[in-house]
Amino acid sequence: LWAEREVRAASERFVRGLITLPDDSIAAYHRAGACIHDLLESLRAAELSGLPANEVAAAVRDVHALAARSALISHIQRWPHGHPGDFEAIESLIEGTVRTRDPAGRALEQHLLLSPIAARYRTQLGWQLDHLMNLPFQPMSRVLLIGSGAGIAPARLTSLLTRSVSRLVLNDGDGVALTLARHRLSALGEALVTVEGDVFRRVVEIAGHAPYDLILAVNAYDGLPDRQAAWLTARLSGMLGPQGRLLVTYVAKGSAYGPWMRHILGWEPVERDREEIVLLFGHALRNGDLTWEADPGGLAWGVTYTLGEGASSTSTRETL
Repeated sequence: LWAEREVRAASERFVRGLITLPDDSIAAYHRAGACIHDLLESLRAAELSGLPANEVAAAVRDVHALAARSALISHIQRWPHGHPGDFEAIESLIEGTVRTRDPAGRALEQHLLLSPIAARYRTQLGWQLDHLMNLPFQPMSRVLLIGSGAGIAPARLTSLLTRSVSRLVLNDGDGVALTLARHRLSALGEALVTVEGDVFRRVVEIAGHAPYDLILAVNAYDGLPDRQAAWLTARLSGMLGPQGRLLVTYVAKGSAYGPWMRHILGWEPVERDREEIVLLFGHALRNGDLTWEADPGGLAWGVTYTLGEGASSTSTRETL
């Protein structure tokens, strides 16, 4: 009972603080930040106490509604991460432009765009760009993006990729996102291939374009339970050619913003530590190595699996 009371009290303070914002935009931003951190403390305590998610949801109902005054947060709540339409929210988080006019919504949106949540996506975009820029020009490379969205990363390097990629395969469950990607990457011509649908159902078609020199699976693992994540890791690592690279990103365990994502934004990310991530690679580690990166906000791991020079995608599949 005490945990529920604490969350309700923090929710009431949150609402009072946001509907009586100071006129100064900087002061309003800091007020929003203070209200968010106050609420996060009570949400963390409630989760540790074992308060059921439905009771937490009831206690923060007014906060959830107030946060929806932000156009960006409202969009995220209606199309959470992993659902069609989430690519628009991700691109907005990367772009960082505040579009909401409502004072409370604007202050919350501004805080979100400057938070580790948004910083994570900018960092992950940087990781993708680094991998794409390090592709060899000769021989030309084959690249696969799982959960590609609208292809924001390759779209920033179109002129480079036209000279370094013989095949670029984009997979996503959102047909609208892939249509936009085809428009953005039209300069690649027949080198561009899009595969619409769930990766688990389309894996045979995707594997038909292997071996790949680079596979980018960014955000694709955010909501996957261990069994599905391990299965997908085995299949993707088995599609690599010698010295091919697989970049996978994961939500880091213990994020301070985890309760905000779960209870206000409506995301249900699967958080993992290093040991849990290593287990997902299983027998693939016999033929390759892992390198690690962490985003500065502590929300994400970037893990690159590199197939050994003497190994091949066929031998990797046989060991799995």
